[in-house]
Amino acid sequence: MDYLIALSPFTVNLLVQQQIPPEKIYYIPNAEKDFCRHFTNEEKLLVRQKYFLSKQDKVLLFVGRVDLFKGIDFLLAAYKLLLEQRQDVHLFIVGDGLLDRYLPTCSPCWKHITFTGRLKKKVLADLYTIADLGIILSFQEQCSFVAIEMLMHGLPTIVSSVPGVDNMFEEGVTTFCKVDVKIKEGEMNQSDIQNIAKSIDKALNGSSLKQIGINARKCYEEFYQEEQWYRKYLTIFGV
Repeated sequence: MDYLIALSPFTVNLLVQQQIPPEKIYYIPNAEKDFCRHFTNEEKLLVRQKYFLSKQDKVLLFVGRVDLFKGIDFLLAAYKLLLEQRQDVHLFIVGDGLLDRYLPTCSPCWKHITFTGRLKKKVLADLYTIADLGIILSFQEQCSFVAIEMLMHGLPTIVSSVPGVDNMFEEGVTTFCKVDVKIKEGEMNQSDIQNIAKSIDKALNGSSLKQIGINARKCYEEFYQEEQWYRKYLTIFGV
């Protein structure tokens, strides 16, 4: 083995702790080609109308595999709590997975939740563009492509405070906040669920989302564009 490539600073530290020589370790995060569509406010409104959403609707967006380790249980439980306080929030869940398991648990909130399955990038770009808040509650990640896409689209987020996700976002700068997602004795931590619901409500009521979105886009341009990824790999080979 000549070199090891790590996708997160957390993994770099793990490798060093395992006595891997630091000079053999390269930190190169994932990257993705920019497919953000820069719409005006008027164009965004037209896209919302296309999906039968009003200007007043607040759109939450989850993208990823629908299973336990992506935090979907926490998301649905927190969303139900949120709906007790406000009904102007619609949740889109994009991705395949254990739909048969989770659809029944959405009762009686089916009207407010849309499971789309896996989408083509053009449609996904529409949802990234019109969403008000992205939600990433994964239990573990290395360098999430969904996180990169949310940064790419300048979408403000609430993210879980776990290694991999935690390394990609700065609280109050490129994400609204980081939240805990813990399972104790086989059950979700109820205080974590309450905190997620309160954080979503606070984010949607706050005035900082626009600047966080601007910062998120800058973060993508600086660290996660394809061009940076190419250059870092070429550096390994002395090109």
